Amino acid sequence: NNPNIIQVVPSKPHEGYALANYLKQLNKGRFILVRGTDSISMKSSWRFKKYFMDHAPVDISGKPLQFNEYSLKDSLMRVLHKILSKEEENFILVFSDHEPDVSKLVSRLYLLSDVYPIRLVGMPSWQVWKSIDWIQLHGLQLQLVSPFYVDYSSPLTRNFLLKSRSK
Repeated sequence: NNPNIIQVVPSKPHEGYALANYLKQLNKGRFILVRGTDSISMKSSWRFKKYFMDHAPVDISGKPLQFNEYSLKDSLMRVLHKILSKEEENFILVFSDHEPDVSKLVSRLYLLSDVYPIRLVGMPSWQVWKSIDWIQLHGLQLQLVSPFYVDYSSPLTRNFLLKSRSK
């Protein structure tokens, strides 16, 4: 707990908290959490879900938006069309760093995106992957969790800058 140490890349839990805080500003759509089957993805997605549900976005009438979760398995690919909504925006939140599985999911979602409104939310590790077509990611309106956005209008950021520059 040294206040003089700065971690440049935030931890996985903090990335999840930031994503949940970003999503809570939405007031329409539905959320579909897709978690990888490895222990790190499962742990990260569980933490995210717990925090997200405590701060869940609500619609205009104050009702929580729909939230479902699934494991990233072959069986999911066969039932995606039953999970997605044609009437509402489908926010697909993928907690997995396993490129082959995510690549299959992205390809399937891209095929379904002509019929279903889909927005894909992925992990920072996806930026360096080679096997996923960027045209598909663009078509799915991919948003990556990124630790490198700085909100300079935030009072916390301004306070930090004032303190650090005065030394």
